[in-house]
Amino acid sequence: VHQASLWPSIRHMESLMTGEGVLPSRSGENLFWVGRYTERAEGLLRLIRTVLNKLADYDDYRDESDQVVLQHLLESLTHFTWVYPGFTGEEAAEKLQSPRLHIMDMVLNKEHRSSLIGTLNALLQSAYNVRDLWSVDTWRVVDDIDENLQYLSSNKTRFSVLQTELDSLLASLMAFTAQTQESLPHEHGWYLLNIGRRLERALQLITFVRTCFVRYSGEVPEHLMLEATLVNHESLITHRRRYRSVQHMFTVLDLMLLDTRHPRSLAYQVDKIMALMAELPQLTPSHHLSREQRLILQASTEIKLAEVEKLANISDEQGSRRSLAKLLDSVERRLEKVSELLHQKYFTHTQSARQLAPTKLELPA
Repeated sequence: VHQASLWPSIRHMESLMTGEGVLPSRSGENLFWVGRYTERAEGLLRLIRTVLNKLADYDDYRDESDQVVLQHLLESLTHFTWVYPGFTGEEAAEKLQSPRLHIMDMVLNKEHRSSLIGTLNALLQSAYNVRDLWSVDTWRVVDDIDENLQYLSSNKTRFSVLQTELDSLLASLMAFTAQTQESLPHEHGWYLLNIGRRLERALQLITFVRTCFVRYSGEVPEHLMLEATLVNHESLITHRRRYRSVQHMFTVLDLMLLDTRHPRSLAYQVDKIMALMAELPQLTPSHHLSREQRLILQASTEIKLAEVEKLANISDEQGSRRSLAKLLDSVERRLEKVSELLHQKYFTHTQSARQLAPTKLELPA
C-alpha cells in the first residue's frame, strides 16, 4: 500500500526557500509612499524645531540677522508644506511680525494635505494598506505615531508646548524607520521603500538649500544660516569633526551636497537611489541602463563634477549663486522625472495586479 506523507517534499521546500516572493504593484506603490511620507514628516518636524529655536532667539534679542535667518527658515517651511502664500510673497513681512498662528496652521491644518497632520495621515494610510508586511514591534510604533497624531488633531496643542510634542513624534518616526530597516526582508518592497526615502530627503535638501543660500543675505545672517542648516540636518557634529572650527559656505556646501560618505548629503542620496534601483527587476537587458537609471547616473555625475568654489561664488550684482541654482534645479528635475518613471514602470495597476517579482514557486499538483 502506497503511503503518502503529509510533510512537504524536500524539493517543494527547496523551491519555497529559494523564492523571493511576490509583491503586487499596489503594495510596492504603498511602500514607496511609506518611505516618502516618513521622510517628509521627519524633515518637516526637524525644520519646525529649527524654526521654533530661531524664533526664541529672535524674541529674546530682536537681532536683525536672526530675523533674516528666521525669514529664510519660514520660507523653507512654506515650500515644504505647500501652504501658500505662507511666508512668501507680499504679506511675508507682516506675517513675520506674529508668525505663531501661521506656524500652527502649517502644522495642524487638516485641510492642507501637505501640512504636518496631512502628511502623517497619508503615512498612516499607506502603512495600513500594507499592514500584513509589518512586524508586531513595527505596529507598536505605528500606534504611537497614530496616538501622537490624534492628540495633535484634537486642537489641544498650545504653541508653548508644541516643541515637546513634536520631539515625541520625531522619536516615534525615527523608531519606525529603524523598524522598517531591520524587520522587512531586503527584497523589492524594501528597495522601493528606501528609494522613496532617499528621493524625499534629496528633494527636501534641494528646496532648503535653494531657499536659504541661492540669494546672498549678508555675512552675519549667512553665517547664522550655515549653523542652522547643520543643526537642522543633523550634521553639526560631523562638520566640526571634519573641518574643526572652520564654518564657511565652502565647507557646508561640500558636506551637504558633494560628500558621498555623509548620510545626509545630496550626493549620498543620489548614489543610494542608483544602487537601490539596480536591485529592481528591469525590462531592458542587464547591460543596458533604463531611462530612470540613466537619469540618476546623470544626476550623480553632475554632483561629482561640481566644484564647491563655483557653487559658493556669488556670481552677479543681484547677489545670487547661479552655479548653485543651476545644479539644484538640474538635479531636482532629474529626480522628479525618476519618480515619475518609477510610477509608470512599476505602479500601473490593472485588473490583474502586476507583480514586481516573477513567481518562482511552482507548487506540485
